Amino acid sequence: MRPFAWLLLLCLPGPQDVKKLEERLAKDPDDPVANLAMGKLLAFEKGEWEKGLSNLARGSDKPLAELAQKEIAGAEDVPAKISLADEWLKVSSKHPKNRQAIQDHATSWYAQAWKAMEEGPEKNKLLAKARKMSTPPMGPSVAKGNVNGWRDFSLKEAGSSLDGTYAHSGRFSASISSSVKSPRGNFPRIHTQEILIPVGAKVVVLSAWVRSEGTDPHRDGIQAGFFSMEGGLGQGGPEFPADLPFWTKIEKAVQVIDGSSKVAVWVILDSQKGTLWVDDVDLRIDGKSIISNGSMEK
Repeated sequence: MRPFAWLLLLCLPGPQDVKKLEERLAKDPDDPVANLAMGKLLAFEKGEWEKGLSNLARGSDKPLAELAQKEIAGAEDVPAKISLADEWLKVSSKHPKNRQAIQDHATSWYAQAWKAMEEGPEKNKLLAKARKMSTPPMGPSVAKGNVNGWRDFSLKEAGSSLDGTYAHSGRFSASISSSVKSPRGNFPRIHTQEILIPVGAKVVVLSAWVRSEGTDPHRDGIQAGFFSMEGGLGQGGPEFPADLPFWTKIEKAVQVIDGSSKVAVWVILDSQKGTLWVDDVDLRIDGKSIISNGSMEK
């Protein structure tokens, strides 16, 4: 294949191109151009960083290769984790198409460092970085009211609202504060309307990007609640990490409860303190999203 054709594969790897890449790498596992293309596809596009790093490490982009090799070698202590995150953040500016994916990867290393740090000036500096990185690219936006398509189960007094201060993508997220409890005595929570489940569906995949400040290890999380014509049947979903100010993706496959005809997504803050932000919520069945306004933008 001509070099120009390989450059096209680096930019737009489609299904047929992926097959060609796999065939090329099967013949020559050290092909630098093919490794770069495959590494970008796996890490940047599909989020399979563990697989993609090995390809990037053998790729033709020297700075990417060296950084991938550094990550593969490991980052055990806090300074090493922060250094690795700083380098990925710097690299992200050189790859505008994949900037978000690379920044999310950098954020995962900052989050690991945060969890291992003791309280003090250095952790305060990292908190400032987390807040800066969590701010929408165009800066904070003024937002009022509740999120369109989501209901505040605990009434307005519970403190959940559309938030323009922080966002994983776009301009807005939903924030839920523990500072005020509802007249019902419930902890703050928001939920979608009930969504019809396709006949025969066995599993839903629930995911969200979340950040929190000052929360404690309670049962904060996101739930898929299942309903029949008679009422609620139960729920399941992943818990949120406590007091983690960097945007973090959580995801879990949840079995559809027998007899369910509808499902709703619940975001729950049971923590006694702190604030939670959630963005880019998704609920998928057979790879198809069935949720409305999970981006919190409408």
